[in-house]
Amino acid sequence: MTDSFIARTGTALGATLVGVALLALPGIAPAQDTASQPGDNADNQPGQPLNTPAKAEGPAAEAIAARLKGMNASNEQLKGLKAFYKNNGYVPTWFDADGTPRDNARAYFSAIPHLDEQGLAPASYRNPTLQDVVSGETPVESPEALARYDVALSQQFVALAHDLHSGVIDDPAIHVQWQEPNEPVDYQDVLARAADGQVEDIIAGLAPQQPEYQQLKRALARYRQIADDGGWPQIPEGEVLREGMKDPRIAILWTRLQATGDAPDGQSAPKAYDDTIMSAMKHYQTRNGLKVDGLLGPSTRDALNVTAAQRIDEIKLNMERWRWMPASFGDRYIAVNVPAFELDAYDANGQNLDMNVIVGGSYNDRETPIFGDSMQYLVFRPYWNVPPSIAADEIVPKQRDNPNYMASKHYQIVANFGPDAQPMAITPANVNAVAAGDLLVRQDGGPDNALGLVKFIFPNDMAIYLHSTSAQQLFDRTDRDLSHGCVRVEDPVALATFALNGDPSWSRADIDHAMHTGGRKRVDLPESIPVYLQYWTAFVDDDTVNFRADLYDHDDELDSALKSKAAIDL
Repeated sequence: MTDSFIARTGTALGATLVGVALLALPGIAPAQDTASQPGDNADNQPGQPLNTPAKAEGPAAEAIAARLKGMNASNEQLKGLKAFYKNNGYVPTWFDADGTPRDNARAYFSAIPHLDEQGLAPASYRNPTLQDVVSGETPVESPEALARYDVALSQQFVALAHDLHSGVIDDPAIHVQWQEPNEPVDYQDVLARAADGQVEDIIAGLAPQQPEYQQLKRALARYRQIADDGGWPQIPEGEVLREGMKDPRIAILWTRLQATGDAPDGQSAPKAYDDTIMSAMKHYQTRNGLKVDGLLGPSTRDALNVTAAQRIDEIKLNMERWRWMPASFGDRYIAVNVPAFELDAYDANGQNLDMNVIVGGSYNDRETPIFGDSMQYLVFRPYWNVPPSIAADEIVPKQRDNPNYMASKHYQIVANFGPDAQPMAITPANVNAVAAGDLLVRQDGGPDNALGLVKFIFPNDMAIYLHSTSAQQLFDRTDRDLSHGCVRVEDPVALATFALNGDPSWSRADIDHAMHTGGRKRVDLPESIPVYLQYWTAFVDDDTVNFRADLYDHDDELDSALKSKAAIDL
């Protein structure tokens, strides 16, 4: 074993986890003295007066104070760590003053193997040198060595606290920043409780407590057991299996379905492709977002042949996403799971709602962005303000081919998108101005409007919103990534009723009337409603583990980021 620590770099995962500034063991240069001099405010919290560092008493405390003086508090973990030691008189946290490891240090290393239950990589938090010191294989030979080890273990612990509570990946291109961010970790408190011997409780408490995360945690354990038991068989290629057919693949398929609980255990495979196996197949297809026909076609076979190890990785990726989420969504909120093409509206009083949606296409930069905001109002019989690119690329060519096209579709040329903008004549000159970007196109409200008869506005810089649609037949499709980025809802009356709940002047009948008669009408909500456009490719619903295709390759991006970090850590 080499007597060194490997720096952990990358995003602010402890941004320098056990990072080379941690331990100046043989072969590694000691940390530079970049800390502020006594008398400045380097170790104080905001708003505290300037003072000198607390006096360290004893060789171990003096060595820790000297070591911390040479460390630049470059992130919140290190700031909290330095403040903790200062407030604690620089006494060791994980060792006695004579270098004897404490029970909390042993508890930390005992907990590391169980981090995989949280979807984390234990190797990222198990430093071999520290482990040897704590186990007694490597003696602590001086106060300076004790300081190196104690501070390093504290850094490793606060990095774990960060990752478990807030997520391993901080890259804003991947890690979604929600409108109500998760509460930050109090690193001083974490270390104080660790010093008090509460290591296991801290780890359990820092993990997300939402039921959805805990359900994924249980699903991870289940799929790990399946993998340990040998996984499941691969289904060979062949013709589509339909009702009444006989095929040697039926026995293999039955075993595969039993492995994940889609077919009952202890029951022999049917001799033919009958109702029993078709029922099991429909259950599998439903929880995997496939066309539910009970047949073994190419798409279903491909999904069945995804290995248990791959499913484990998918669960872990979605557990990481849960670490980015706020601890609570509030008493009322709307959540869209983009890869599942589903919307759920939740109310603490039990007035819940779910429906199918259509989301942005997985092509031509039409993806629905993953973000959150607050719904503030809705608009009945809205104008559709056509994005200039769509107007120039799609509408103008059709108008040039057919001079009646824009009028027949109720498109108007306007100078701006204000609600009072006056329509201009649809002349060749004005159409050319639209093509040049000098004029704009909107579609008048009504049954032919692309936005349908109502849109739900949560103001944002991307002009993304929920809306109805006149093309209701599209909701019959299994894969519904068909829009330009906004989200089309299947039951706009139900969603408007949910949104306007609490406003006695808007009954369901009133909403239906406003959608089908009159002109454009804006209605402010009684209270704003948080809206979350989310990306879950693994989730649990009614105790059933569900998987969805990685619609926008976000899983691949997150997996690559995690593997890159792991490659640096090891």
